[in-house]
Amino acid sequence: MPFSDEERNKILEALKKKKVPRKCPACEGTEWTLGEQYTPLALNDMSAGLVVGGPTIPTVALVCKNCGYVSLHSTLILAHLPVKPEQKEPPND
Repeated sequence: MPFSDEERNKILEALKKKKVPRKCPACEGTEWTLGEQYTPLALNDMSAGLVVGGPTIPTVALVCKNCGYVSLHSTLILAHLPVKPEQKEPPND
């Protein structure tokens, strides 16, 4: 589900407060766009093979408008943004 205007504004404000992003590490571009929804980053213990539906870290994606480089930012750290019900918080190891 796409971000609501309120979620988008909260995310953009948190990124601005943390001074993210600056230059793209791939092309040094400075124009970014925010992905349309939360991007779950899967955590897998590969000793058991690939597990679909396992634990994830909820992230937001920034995409460089010049080269397409994707920068992921944990919502748990970025702004203590709410975790969507389908996303689980990572274990506290």
